[in-house]
Amino acid sequence: MASHRKRLISAVIPTNQAVEEKNECIFPFSCAGIWFPHLRPGNQRTATAGERKRRRQAAADAVKPLHAAGFSVRINEAPARVSFNFLAEHYLKADFGADAVRPKSVNTIGHVEQVVRAYLIPRFGDEIAEDIKPFDIQRWLKSLHEPGGLAWTTISKMRGIMSRIYKIGILHEHVAKNPVQHVETRSKSD
Repeated sequence: MASHRKRLISAVIPTNQAVEEKNECIFPFSCAGIWFPHLRPGNQRTATAGERKRRRQAAADAVKPLHAAGFSVRINEAPARVSFNFLAEHYLKADFGADAVRPKSVNTIGHVEQVVRAYLIPRFGDEIAEDIKPFDIQRWLKSLHEPGGLAWTTISKMRGIMSRIYKIGILHEHVAKNPVQHVETRSKSD
């Protein structure tokens, strides 16, 4: 059991309610999403059905204050993973909507929406936002500069918009990292 879980359990539940003396082991049981140690199978003293029921009820009663305080500890529950399309659309609403912190000009809004919807979403829209690798982004940005392609200054602005999408996603807790942070592009044209 991880040490942070032990601290959480010991802070909330007195030891005599969650663990029998000297019979603690690595085989856990779960109550309300929090894991508690229990008796090893085959110990000399086996718990009766009534004892197990009382233990589980004591653990559930001890967890109630956590839930009332807004803590929702769940083990093995993966957070929702969002697509880049969701992240980009969320960015457009958050950064250009009515409640935006810094209002943008009409020209800026049109330009950014064009870049997001014409370039970024068609390329990365269906991918999970956190699974996109910096090297894939850098390779794609470089491919946009092929002969007859976009200027480096335009590509650099696209990189900045993509980075901002991830920054807003981190701020709103949709993603944990920004892969664009490690991507390099040229800022001057040939």
